[in-house]
Amino acid sequence: MNAITAELPIPPEPAAPPRMRWELAGIALATIMCNLGLLAGMRSETLAFLPSEAMSGSWWQWFTWPLVHVSGYHLMMDLTGFLSVFVLLGAMSVRRRWALVAASVAGSVALPLLLSSTLHTHGLAGLSGPAHGLMAAAALSYTLDARRQNDRTTFWIFGGLFAGVLLKVTWEVATGTIILSPAHFGNVGTPIVSTHLGGVIGALLAYGLSIPCKRRTVLRAVFSVGLILLPMSLENGPGGPFYGIG
Repeated sequence: MNAITAELPIPPEPAAPPRMRWELAGIALATIMCNLGLLAGMRSETLAFLPSEAMSGSWWQWFTWPLVHVSGYHLMMDLTGFLSVFVLLGAMSVRRRWALVAASVAGSVALPLLLSSTLHTHGLAGLSGPAHGLMAAAALSYTLDARRQNDRTTFWIFGGLFAGVLLKVTWEVATGTIILSPAHFGNVGTPIVSTHLGGVIGALLAYGLSIPCKRRTVLRAVFSVGLILLPMSLENGPGGPFYGIG
């Protein structure tokens, strides 16, 4: 190797695809617009999900609840986390990427709607449930791709991340406590722990349906864990200040 070759610069890491940049900007803008009331100390309660209202004419709550947050701190934490995870889906097609988003949002509200009494008194808001779902799907996608390419380092990194997400939502559902919740520096609302598990189940179900049949077997254990733990995720709590976190 000569000196000229040795001094060639290392190519920079690829940036997010141009189309994804618009998607990221759109998500950020929509979320911020839905929380402008926080500047005046007001929450957008009409956009958060409250079952009694959503089923009595406020149909938009089925779609807007992930964008609403209880405080500036809650907004910063959720939006930063969600966008960071969304970037990991950059290699997927736009249609597949947004199918995972839709499934994780649906699962994040559907499971608490079935199992959580707290949801009916506190409501639901926030992006953390969908973010957990996208993280699980992205980690599993990278793990399976690394296994196919025999990339052991990537396999163990993302395989460990995938296992960590599953262990986290499992522990939360089993104990009824959000991990690291005492470490928050600001208001994040009343935890509804089953929303994280719901987001994971929804996203993994959508991901499983989008891959070749012979690879779907990998997901069976994941769904089994979720189904076994569903009865443990009942959340009973007194009514309180609006609203639960997602």
